[in-house]
Amino acid sequence: MLIDMNETGEKIKHGRKREVLFAVAFFSWIILIFIFSSIPGSSTPALPNGTDKIVHFLEYTILGILAIQTFKVKSIVVWLPGFLIPVLDEFYQSFTPGRYADVYDVIADILGYMTVLFFYRFRFQSKTTKEY
Repeated sequence: MLIDMNETGEKIKHGRKREVLFAVAFFSWIILIFIFSSIPGSSTPALPNGTDKIVHFLEYTILGILAIQTFKVKSIVVWLPGFLIPVLDEFYQSFTPGRYADVYDVIADILGYMTVLFFYRFRFQSKTTKEY
């Protein structure tokens, strides 16, 4: 169970229901990412050059937020999806007609995911969160 401290120093307990909700959201977001990768290239909207990297960054920023809420930040389990899922996603996408794997998409994905984890770890965890 995760115990947070609010602004006044009072302990706030988060129950099992919240943990399950975030786990469902985390895995649902991964499924959604792969659904987006299944859309043929001819059916995807044309974006201005480089804009797709911002979309990738934001897509994995959301995944990082959900991962933090689902797993313990100190655990290697929270870090692995940030590397594994982008690579698998691009590999999977390479089999979709009109789509291809792009190493720069993988980099944008990893940066989005890791930015959230580093920000959370250094900004919030050391000050307000204790894991029991």
